[in-house]
Amino acid sequence: MFRFLVYRWTEPLILLSIIFNAVVLTVQAARNVALPADGPGIPPSIKGYFHAWEDYALFILFIFFTAMSVLRTARLLAITSGTTTIMRSLKTARPLLTSVAYFVLFAMILFSIIGIQSFGGSFRRSCYLLPTLGEAEIPLGGQTCGAYIDPNTLDVVGFVMQDNSNGTVKGYVCPLGQICREEDSNPYSSIESFDTIYYAALQVFIVSSANGWSGLMYQMMDSEFFVSCCFFIVCIIVLNFWLINLFVAVITNTFSAIRKDTNKSAFGAAPLAPVIQDGDDGWTVVDGRRIAKTNRVKEIYENIRWCWVALALASLVLQATRNVDVGPTHQLILNQGELVLTIVFDIEIFIRILAYLPDWRGFLARGQNWLDIVLALGSSIIQIPLIHNSSIYPWLTIFQLARFYRVILEIPRMKPLLLAVFGNMYGLANMSLFLLLINYLTALVGVQLLRGDVQSGANGDGKFIIWGEIFNSFLGIYQVFSSENWTDVLYDAAQAEIPLRQSPIVILFIAGWMFFANYIVLQMFIAVINENFDVAEEHKRSRQASHFWAAQRPEKARAPWIRRMNPYRWFQARPKAIAVDQLPSNLVLPMQKSLVQDYTMPRNEAISRVQNKGRSGARHIPTKSLNLLRDLFSGEKPGGDVPLTTIRGNRRESVVSQDPIDEETERHLEVLAALNNETATVEDINDVLHERRAQKADFIRDHPTYDKTFWIFSQKNPIRRICQKLVTPANGDRIFGTPPSHIAHPVFQLILLLTVISGVIVEWVATPPYRRNYYLDNGPIRGSWFDIAEAAFGLTLFIEFLIKIVADGFIFTPNAYIRSIWNILDFLIMLGIVVNLTTGLIFIGGLSRLTRSLKALRALRLITLIDKMRSTFESLIISGAARIWDAALLAILYMIPYAVWGTNIFSGLMNECNDSSVGGVSDCINEFGNTVAGDSFGFLVPRVWDNPAPSTTFSFDSFGASLLILFEIVSLEGWIDVMSVAVSITGKGQQPQQNASQANAIFFLVYNLLGGVVILTLFISIIIGNFTSKTGSALLTQPQREWIDLQKLIKRQRPSKRPKMRPLWQFRAWCYDRAVHKHGWWYRMMTALFILHVIALMSQTFSPQHTFDEIRNDFFLVITIVYLIDISVRLYGLGWGSYSANGWNLFDIIIAGGSLITILVVRFNAGGFSVQQLQKLFITSIAFKLVQRTNSLNKLFKTAVASLPVIISLLSLWLVLFLFFAILYVEVFSMTKWNSGENRNQNYSTMPKALVMLAFMTTGEGWNQYMHDFALEYPRCTNSSPSSPDSDCGSPAWSFTLFIAWNLLSMYIFANLFTGVVVESFYYVFQMTGGAKEITREEMRSFKKVWAEYANPKTGYLERPQFVKFFAKLSGIFEVRIYPAEYSIPQIQSRSKCDENSDPMLPSVRYGGVDLPKLQFNVNSIDRTVIKRRKNLYNRLYHEARISYEPGKGISFTNMLLLLAHHKLIVDKEALVLQDLVSAIFTAYDLSSPKIPSDEGASSDAKSNAAR
Repeated sequence: MFRFLVYRWTEPLILLSIIFNAVVLTVQAARNVALPADGPGIPPSIKGYFHAWEDYALFILFIFFTAMSVLRTARLLAITSGTTTIMRSLKTARPLLTSVAYFVLFAMILFSIIGIQSFGGSFRRSCYLLPTLGEAEIPLGGQTCGAYIDPNTLDVVGFVMQDNSNGTVKGYVCPLGQICREEDSNPYSSIESFDTIYYAALQVFIVSSANGWSGLMYQMMDSEFFVSCCFFIVCIIVLNFWLINLFVAVITNTFSAIRKDTNKSAFGAAPLAPVIQDGDDGWTVVDGRRIAKTNRVKEIYENIRWCWVALALASLVLQATRNVDVGPTHQLILNQGELVLTIVFDIEIFIRILAYLPDWRGFLARGQNWLDIVLALGSSIIQIPLIHNSSIYPWLTIFQLARFYRVILEIPRMKPLLLAVFGNMYGLANMSLFLLLINYLTALVGVQLLRGDVQSGANGDGKFIIWGEIFNSFLGIYQVFSSENWTDVLYDAAQAEIPLRQSPIVILFIAGWMFFANYIVLQMFIAVINENFDVAEEHKRSRQASHFWAAQRPEKARAPWIRRMNPYRWFQARPKAIAVDQLPSNLVLPMQKSLVQDYTMPRNEAISRVQNKGRSGARHIPTKSLNLLRDLFSGEKPGGDVPLTTIRGNRRESVVSQDPIDEETERHLEVLAALNNETATVEDINDVLHERRAQKADFIRDHPTYDKTFWIFSQKNPIRRICQKLVTPANGDRIFGTPPSHIAHPVFQLILLLTVISGVIVEWVATPPYRRNYYLDNGPIRGSWFDIAEAAFGLTLFIEFLIKIVADGFIFTPNAYIRSIWNILDFLIMLGIVVNLTTGLIFIGGLSRLTRSLKALRALRLITLIDKMRSTFESLIISGAARIWDAALLAILYMIPYAVWGTNIFSGLMNECNDSSVGGVSDCINEFGNTVAGDSFGFLVPRVWDNPAPSTTFSFDSFGASLLILFEIVSLEGWIDVMSVAVSITGKGQQPQQNASQANAIFFLVYNLLGGVVILTLFISIIIGNFTSKTGSALLTQPQREWIDLQKLIKRQRPSKRPKMRPLWQFRAWCYDRAVHKHGWWYRMMTALFILHVIALMSQTFSPQHTFDEIRNDFFLVITIVYLIDISVRLYGLGWGSYSANGWNLFDIIIAGGSLITILVVRFNAGGFSVQQLQKLFITSIAFKLVQRTNSLNKLFKTAVASLPVIISLLSLWLVLFLFFAILYVEVFSMTKWNSGENRNQNYSTMPKALVMLAFMTTGEGWNQYMHDFALEYPRCTNSSPSSPDSDCGSPAWSFTLFIAWNLLSMYIFANLFTGVVVESFYYVFQMTGGAKEITREEMRSFKKVWAEYANPKTGYLERPQFVKFFAKLSGIFEVRIYPAEYSIPQIQSRSKCDENSDPMLPSVRYGGVDLPKLQFNVNSIDRTVIKRRKNLYNRLYHEARISYEPGKGISFTNMLLLLAHHKLIVDKEALVLQDLVSAIFTAYDLSSPKIPSDEGASSDAKSNAAR
């Protein structure tokens, strides 16, 4: 702001604006707008501000000068050094945030275009109540529709369009007595629609915010088809779960980089304090004297410290007993108890001061002591009768409740977590202050823009946010920041501005604030908490050294409970001794004394044996199919990387002389193999494992029955051998048994997978409503088709269990069944299925909800069967379960004192009468009139005085009710509704009035900031931390992380397969140039056409514009033809081989061909609805070409595609949980009577509806309302009876358990796992420094061009004779020539030429046109030190490339690129991890001597190129 004010053009700009303002006013005043002489005396009614261009100009000038006055307050953002630092950090992240914003906006535009094409006009349709009982036709605007029942024919007919014709039957069918009619406007004054690009973009933006989208989805499902939900769910996944999380990646990684580069927090100006550990010598220094740290009082205090913690807990428990019906005696106990506890804690402060004497300064130096002093003083002051008896006392009880923090600190694992969250209190305080300031500044703008335009409503019971004054505006802005019901604020403000024609400005203002606040500011809280979890940069290398050392040490054997309970460990073996003479000492192996150990062998070893033995098996089985099955079920991939130590051993031995350079290469390979710590470690581990295997074999020989399953089936038993071929062992491999068959095992697993899928399909069809109807039609019979299917499913699982325990035993055998956690899960699933099957066959329809709910366990078998799901579940869920549990426990502990505080403040104050016209509880009697629709069909309703319950019960009348409501709103769902009720409190027993007590909002703002923001972001930070810990990146320094990320970027690159030579024929050469030149006129022309194509797509509307529509359709045809011409040109120029190597080129052929065919079919009216939709899909897909042609979008897109495997794995695991919970909900709640929130689509009667319900509850939408709806109990429902076994009641226990479990698992864990995946996968895209930024797209294209010139076109490898030529041709960042380009021979010759004006009589200084002094000067200007360094680099590159050379092939594209990047872009000692650095140092020492070989088979020209 300051720079803008002092800028030299600022004052002239303001002066010109004032002059322009005067000119516009003059022009406006020049018109005669006086009334005619004979006209009426009253001026005509004029609505709105804008009628001519002068009105728009004056409004813009008004906005400019008003904004200048508001922007002056923006200097408050620099009120502290901390907020100033945050602003600078945001400025640093601005370029990356801008790139991501473009990418996200582009995706939103594509979804908006699809929305226009699919849902244009859909929201215009709604049900109308036909005239009846003397009432006219009444619109039922809340119910969209697609058909109705004709009252004459009773047939279902399509909706009535505006021209009175009937449309297609779809969506919700209005019942008899209603008609589905298409209106000329959309809901919310036509703002909610997909009719134009700007309205459609607004709806897509609302969906991306994950708040308010479920209402849009269900309205569209009623208006169109059920499948319409897929658009919204895909939109949520792509935008909210995937792309929006790119902002998290940018914020966290950028701010982390700032912290590492500056050694200062990105959220505060103070440097990071070093970690100082207290000494343990028991002494301290006071006034220069050493004295003991402890005294007698302190020892006594430390011994009774737990008593004070217990008293703090007692204080909370005492206040938690308060409720709305507290009596005088109870109130007296509360008052006296708090007084006593206050005095006790005051005494404690004096004891603690005495305990520190004589070092009283040490007492004041601890922050916790200051906190306890403040709490003690505050608790004492509020005991003064004047304060204690006032209305402010309930608010001040926070001093007493805050003591509970001492209890939290005593709970195991809570203290480290609290220190991690609030350790950087300075940064968290700065971020909170920054949030409040920026909310306040935005609220100022909102007041200036909207004050007086939004009306509250009659009787003060209208809108909550009316922008009437600054605090209400602040609440509205904060509501948008929290995203809860932010669309209510948007629609209310936008509709109010429609008469003033300012609606677009208001929409942009609120939506823009939502974008900035929710996608950027909120993510900064994740960064500030994540900063606390990061390991300090200066400590990372020492931690790496510790881990490196620990990795070299043998792992200690563990003794699980199975080993401790094994009965064989109590029987002493008596093996027969064998005398061996002259046993070498080096063959004596260390033997452990324990009889039975947990001998774990890696599965890969067993699997490798299976593969080796299977190689001699039947060859007629399709190898590719079996490999796919093994990869699916066991995670095995055929082949693999060859260890470095085996390279030399695998070489062909021959007496024929080989390449003389191979001997030197062999020597280098031996050096590298000797220095390979991983290989050495693996060999050591293999020795240990083989020794354990030998011990295990000896023990089995000594105890023969130990390896007999059930003491019956030995290893030679044919039944057991068959079973062993079908299944893998649970623990290592089988020493004496039969390994799993590489054919039978995958086939058996496939049968199990198909069985599980069939079981899920059976449950998908045979839901409780289906089974009820089946029994009604066929009678209560056993042996129905679904009973038979269930029996077959359960029998299959039981047979699998029998096969496994026969093959390897159940518990006390070497490879017992229960030694695998996945087998234990399979066993529990099988037990559940058997219990459900047994009770279902005995009791027709099932015994209870509990037994029927066991059907859901079948879905979990998908996790145990598929290896990728097992590994994903283990790495993402199990490995981080403890930290996630800690965060959940901390959140609950935070809610407990807050719930007591809420009870103290709001107990008995939130009641209201259902008749808003009464004044209080005394008037809330008798009945009042209510209506069904509008003012029609009135009926009497009894007045009720109770807590409001629009979605859930808003009550703080007891500790339990208060804790429940706070738990619900911590997910940010419904907290605005509760706050709006609280700010309407007028007094106990008084009818609330809107915004009567706005100060009550402070309670919810603080709770939301600390709970809804900090606690929720804590989950995200912990999940990100789990990812970094799992991948090992948590201990990587910034340069090390940049190098790893650069390797990821390089491994994504693929060589371009261009023709080695430019075609000779002129026309084909022209086509070739068009294909390879990425910045020529042809390329720019096609890019411009694609941009115009996107603009044409955005111009589509629902309202017919026949001329413009025809022009647009013709333009699409022209674009498609030009697109095909471009494809033909590039295909002809490159040839099919080179052209088809690029995936984008194949995309071009499919999309352009499909577009042309469908356009022609639709143009000649030869296609139906499906062909029209296919045409729209093809035309819209052309817009993706802009992604390919924009560097930033292309980079993000490629990275997104590269991260797809991880995201698909996570989605697959999530889908299994969806199926599990969907079956649970269907079995438990499908028969429950609908309540306030349910309708034809929003229920659990079928699996598709249950899945959609779970999908929108994942984002926190309305989950608490449905939780209370399905807790329905008698007498509001009918209990089951012998005559009617099917009850339509819900269950509070089931409802609270399932809804809370799904909310925690899905919203808090799985939804945030996407954040962790995106942050980890996209990290290297957002590097501000390092190689990833230096390798531009142009540099990569240049490298690919040189590679294509010298690489073997058949193998794609660079052969050894081409090394020198290849290195000589490299340029830019990959240049490795010994002499720079300016010192090449041609360059030196050109600079050493004789001047034309030189004297020709001086032959001593000229030779062949060369000025010898100039030549001498140019040669002497060469820096020999630099050339020597470049030569050493060239030598290393050359020899390492020769070492990486694969015989018969060459060096691969990726290996060469990694080699160049390693030597050109990083510094080894900074970028390499410790293990790689050790290997690199010894390798560099070994490779420092070689020179460029002369016997390389290269020509003299190549040698000269290398010298140059």
